[in-house]
Amino acid sequence: MVRCSVTLLVQCVEKHLIVFGRVQGVGFRAWTKRQAEDLGLEGWVRNNSDGTVETKFRGGRAEVARFELLLHQGPKFAQVSSIRPVGEDSEMLEISAGTFVILKNEAL
Repeated sequence: MVRCSVTLLVQCVEKHLIVFGRVQGVGFRAWTKRQAEDLGLEGWVRNNSDGTVETKFRGGRAEVARFELLLHQGPKFAQVSSIRPVGEDSEMLEISAGTFVILKNEAL
C-alpha cells in the first residue's frame, strides 16, 4: 500500500470520476469507502442530484488501477453502466492523510 506524500508524489495518481447507472440507493457510497480504505486511498465520494455518484481519490498507481476496476463492478445491487472522468481540474478537499470520506449529497 502506497501512501501519497510529498516524497512519494511521483508514484501517486489522482482521479476524479463520475459513475453512471443504478448507483444510488444500493449502498454504493459505503461500499466505495470500504474499498478505498482497504486499498489505502485518500479521497471522497458523494451522490449527485442527477442520480450519478462522484468520487475523487488518490493513491499509488496499482491501488488506483485496482480501485477503478472495482468501481466498474460496484456492490452487489448496483448496475454500473459507465464511468467518465471529470474534465475540469478540481482540488482535493482538505482531508486527513489516509482518509476516505462520504460527503453530503450535491445540492439539489
